[in-house]
Order: sequence, then C-alpha cells, then structure tokens
Amino acid sequence: MPHVLRTATPVTVTLAVAGGLLSAVPAVAAPVVEPPGWTPTTTLSATTDVARGAGVAADASGATTAVWVARDATSGSIFANRVVTRTHDASGWSTPVDLAAGLADVSRPVVVAGPGGRATAVWALGYKTNSLVVASSRSAAGTWSAPVALSQNLTASATAIDVDLDASADGTVTAAWVEDGVVVTSTRPVDGTWSATVAVSPADQYAYRTDLDVTADGSAAVTWRSNDRGAPPMPAPEDHVGAATRVPGSAWAEPVEVAATDDVGDPVVAVAPDGTTTLAWPDTTVEGGSLVSARRPVGGSWSAPETVATGAVGQAALVALPDGRVTAAWTQDVAAGSYVAYADRAGSTWSSATSFYPVSGAASDVSLVVDASGSTAATWVNRDPAGRPFVQVARRPAGQGWVAVDDLTGPITDRQLPSPEPQVAWDGDGNLTSVWSRINGVDNVVQTRTFDAVAPTIVSVDAPARARTKDRVTYSVTASDAWGPVSATWRFSELSPDAGTSVHHTYTRPGTYNVRLVVTDAAGNETVRFVTTKVSWARPGLKVRTNRRAIHRAGSSRSPRKVRARIALTQGAKVTVEVKRAGRSRTVARVTKRLAAGHRTLRLSSRIGGRNLAVGRYTLVVRAKNGHGASRTVKVPLRVKR
Repeated sequence: MPHVLRTATPVTVTLAVAGGLLSAVPAVAAPVVEPPGWTPTTTLSATTDVARGAGVAADASGATTAVWVARDATSGSIFANRVVTRTHDASGWSTPVDLAAGLADVSRPVVVAGPGGRATAVWALGYKTNSLVVASSRSAAGTWSAPVALSQNLTASATAIDVDLDASADGTVTAAWVEDGVVVTSTRPVDGTWSATVAVSPADQYAYRTDLDVTADGSAAVTWRSNDRGAPPMPAPEDHVGAATRVPGSAWAEPVEVAATDDVGDPVVAVAPDGTTTLAWPDTTVEGGSLVSARRPVGGSWSAPETVATGAVGQAALVALPDGRVTAAWTQDVAAGSYVAYADRAGSTWSSATSFYPVSGAASDVSLVVDASGSTAATWVNRDPAGRPFVQVARRPAGQGWVAVDDLTGPITDRQLPSPEPQVAWDGDGNLTSVWSRINGVDNVVQTRTFDAVAPTIVSVDAPARARTKDRVTYSVTASDAWGPVSATWRFSELSPDAGTSVHHTYTRPGTYNVRLVVTDAAGNETVRFVTTKVSWARPGLKVRTNRRAIHRAGSSRSPRKVRARIALTQGAKVTVEVKRAGRSRTVARVTKRLAAGHRTLRLSSRIGGRNLAVGRYTLVVRAKNGHGASRTVKVPLRVKR
C-alpha cells in the first residue's frame, strides 16, 4: 500500500534570500496527526536508566545500531555513566549492551555503520584534569570490542571535544575531533586497528567545532571553526572557517582558510561522489545574518563565499546526493517565528530557500542524511506555543520532492530541560529510523520510530483449493516484517473480513471464490494476495423422524394404519425408503420420491410398493442421493401389528 501523506500537508514558504525579504509568515500550531508509515514508538533504554544523547546508523543489509549515554537512576551519581547500544536486525531489537561502564562525564556518542553488520562508536570522556576520545567496534560476528583510547591526557574538558565519524563503502572508518584546539583525525580499516592521530588544522588557531564527511570511495573533507590563539578578549578575535581534504589512498592535504570574518557559526561539509567539496556556515558579519557557502572541485581551489540565504541563521546541515546535487538545511528566525529551511544546489547556483513547516517556537537541532539511492531526510526539534519541543522528520524519496513532514512525538520535555537531539538513518531497504531522548524529569529514556518503507513478506499461505458447502475449512498465512508484528485479514465476501493469521470459514453456496488476504505491518504497509477456492455442493444432508413406531397391517379395522416420516434435506435429492425385516438384509419393499430441499413428509402404510407387509418388526432404511453424492443412511424401526 503506498504511504498516504498527512492530513495537514506541509506548508512551503519562500524565505528571505539575497536581495529579498520575507513579508508575512502564518503561525501554525503543532500538528497532532499520527504520521502514516511509521512504526509505534519503542523505548530502547531501560526504564531504570536516565538516558540521553542518542545516535543511530544503518547499513545496506538493514542492520540498524543505536547508541546512547545512560546511568542508573538509583545510583545517585551523575558520573556513573555507561555507553549503551542496541542493534536491530530481522529478529528485532537486541538486548542492550554496555560498551563501557562507570565512566566520567560522557559526550554524546557518534556511531557509523559498516558492511556486514559492522559498526563503530566513538565518544569523549571528561575527567577533572583531562579528557580522552574512546572508540568501540562491532565485528561481523556481532560482538563489540573493548573500548580503545584514540587520544589521551587532553587538557580540554569533554564538553569541548567535538567528535565526528564517517566511513567509506569498504568499512574504513575515519574519526575527527578537536584536541586542545587542534582538529585531529584517526583512521581504522575494516577489522583493523586505529592509526596514529594526525593534526589537520593550523596550530596557530584555536579550533572548537568540526564536521567530517567521507564518500563511498574514501574521499574525505573536514572543516572547522576557529579563532586566533592568544587574541585578547577585546576586540573579539577574528573567526576562521578552515578545511582540509583527502583523496583515496593519500594523506590529508594542507589546511586551507576558506573564510575569515568577525563572526561565523559552525561550518558543515559535504563531499560529492566526484570529490567536489562544499562548505556552508552561518555568517553574522552582515547585518541580519546569512548562510554562506563555498565549494572546491577536485584539484581546484576554493571559490569565493556566496550567499545561500539571508536572515538570522542559527545552525546548518549539509549533504551531497549521488547525482552531485547538494542540499542545505538550517534554522532561521524571522519576525513571526522560527523555521527550518532548505535549498538545493545543482550546478553553479543555489535554489530559493524554502521552509519545511512554519512554527511559532524556536526550531533547533537540524540534521540531514542521504542514502545511496539519493533519498534524503531531515530531522529537527520544533516547539509548540508553550515552548515544549517535539521531533519532526521530513522525507524526500530519490527523484522526488519532499513528500511529508511527520510529527514523531507530542511535546516531550519541559522547555527548561535538554533538547531531544533527534538523529535519523537510512538502511539499504529505504527504511528510515529516528532516535531521540525523551527527558521530562520522569521519563528519561531513549526512544525510536522507523518509517517502514517495505511491506511485509508473505512466506506461505495454506488455503484449500477445493471445498464443499457446509464444510469448515481453514485458511492460514505465515508472514514477517523486519520492523514489528504483522496482522492478517481474509475477505470472503462483502461482509466484515475475518481477522487472524489462521481463520476458519464455511461456505453455504457452491462457486469459485477469490479470497482476498491482506497482511499489514506495524507501520500500516499492506501486502495483498488472492487465493482461489472452488466450492461444490456437499452431499445432501438427511434427517428422518417418524411420528410413531407401530402401525396396524393393511385391511385391519384398527388404527393407526399409516406412519408419517418427516424428512429434512439440505439439498434436493432422490429419497429412497427400503423396508427390511429386522435383523435381515433382504429388502421386502421399496419406495422412491424426488424431494426438494427443506422439510418434507412421506406418508407410509403397511402396503408399500404394491406389497402388503406381514405382521412383524421391520427397519426403514432411508437414503438421499443427488449429483453431489449420497447422504448418510438413516435407519428407523417400524412394527406392523394385527
């Protein structure tokens, strides 16, 4: 069944771009429509945990991995943290696994998927005097390695360590983080060991934010935001946007300063399959602010910065599609509210900025992901008029436009508490999984929903090819779905369908019946199959009841001399009554009548078939027969008296 768009369709509003202004923006309350195509909400973390900071990744086989930080709510110590993971495959979500326990302050873990069910998670730890970056990897066998320190004895606190992670198609993983003001990287080949760290940003600048992107062939780019080391507080130090690139099989190129202005936001980077690298960053140097980008073809130089959109841009995200297009998304404040907007670059120009959905609160935490086919998804935190955040996701299937904005949660936190920090990931089947933290002081958990793009699979159907009327026949189906239980309905007529993976049915009329089977998964996807059953009449059903068991012989002056045999038939049939001496097999007399279905009466006397019955005991043997077969034999005793 194709997914149906939400009742309230997404509103698109052209935002301010270079040279233009946004004149009017409608205020829209938070929608409450349950999004079609999404599985029900599942809580991944234990109810006894205080959980936060979830990340998610998925591979081509459909294996999806979630990681988060948790601590035992009963411990009373905010430093008794654990890094926890769960993996979803054909058997559902695995039990939680602690990657590391009893840790100090833990940053939000980052996770990336590799081929064959592999995955790698990286996080930062902060102690009173130093910090370090730690990684753990899951093998193809499904076991996680002991945590490995990628860097040690850092003087920066954990909150100052910005970690990013990405992987190429062969499973080679690259991690980048800020280490005491310098962006460093480390690489790990599939099932190998981590390399020594490599500094990629200038030592004379202090970096404090980084973003990394790696393509399928191993091309990579990293960007950062930095300022001049040792600059006095006043005047404010100059902000820099820097970048370094790496071609497959080579070391990182020398860092390049892409822009230097008075005030920039955190830059983001995307690398196209041909190696073209694009940067984007908020810039508040110009009054009112803007989103700025620059690009560099393989072997070329960085272009001059160009404006994508004007306005108060808060935070941006960037992805490169397989066809070379680049999509940017960002949060933007205008007079009437806060928006998440997007624009596409195809060739040399950016499209007009367009909003996903206007809101009255402050949007935040926008991110973008793209899969190998080009399907794109954006997620962010929206807020209702009371300022309470909720999670939204927009999807753009490959080759199409944005088809929906789905509300995955209701308002889930008090506005004074941390953001849900949603993340999304595509798997190889086109399923999109979202994870977020639900923190409201009571339910401090990590939750997930999946946009299930694949209808359930019907493994086998057991249905009778032939049946007879009045028979109770059984229909059953075996079906499965990767993201939850399935239900089945069978429609035998225009009446209400029978529900269940195994049902019974009785036909009352002969004919050829096309039974419609619908198997539905937890997200509402349907798989339909028809099975045919040819129904014929069953052999006639027969019941016989007489009003008396004794009559007087023919010619007697006594009464009664007749017996009434009441015959019930399920079908019209030829009814034969044979009279036999009790205990003997020879037929003494016989009478045959063709009777219609229903209740009919035969009047019998001691003279049957032209013969007078002598005094004695007899058995009436009654049978019905038509073109569908013969009924069971019914025997009724009868006594003939003088």
